[in-house]
Amino acid sequence: GLPSGHGVKAWADGRKYEGEWRGGHEHGRGRASWEDGSWCEGQWVTGCLHGDGVLVNCHGDRYEGGWAEHRLHGEGQWTFASGVVYRAKWNQGQPASDGELLNLPAQGGGPSVDRAALFRSKMLAATLSTHKDGSPAPPDPQLDDL
Repeated sequence: GLPSGHGVKAWADGRKYEGEWRGGHEHGRGRASWEDGSWCEGQWVTGCLHGDGVLVNCHGDRYEGGWAEHRLHGEGQWTFASGVVYRAKWNQGQPASDGELLNLPAQGGGPSVDRAALFRSKMLAATLSTHKDGSPAPPDPQLDDL
C-alpha cells in the first residue's frame, strides 16, 4: 500500500521530508528541508503546503503565514535576515495588498527613493518559485540596495 502515518523520505536531490503521510503524499504536519539549508514546516495537504506554515531560506529570511497549494496565501510576514519586515496579504503567491514595511535601515546620501515601493517591486519580481519536485523555493529579492 501507499505510505500513511508518520515517516521520513529523502530524495536523490537532497530534499528530505519528515512528518505525516496519507495515501503516499505529505499530508498533515511536516517539515521539508533542502541541501542549501532552506526548510519549510507546516500543514500539508496532498503533497502541498496548505494552511499555516513557516519557510526559511538559506540566507536566513523567514516567512510565517498562510499557504495554499505551495503558494503564499492569506496573511503572512517576511522577516529578512537584515531585520527588514514585510507584512502583507497574499493571493496565490503574489502580494494582494501594499503591505507594511518595517525596520528599513536609514537611507544614506544620494537620490531619495521610495524604498517601500522599491521593496514591493523586488518582492513581486522574486515571487516564490518551485524546486524541480514542485515544492516551494524561497524567493531571493536581493535587498542589498535598499
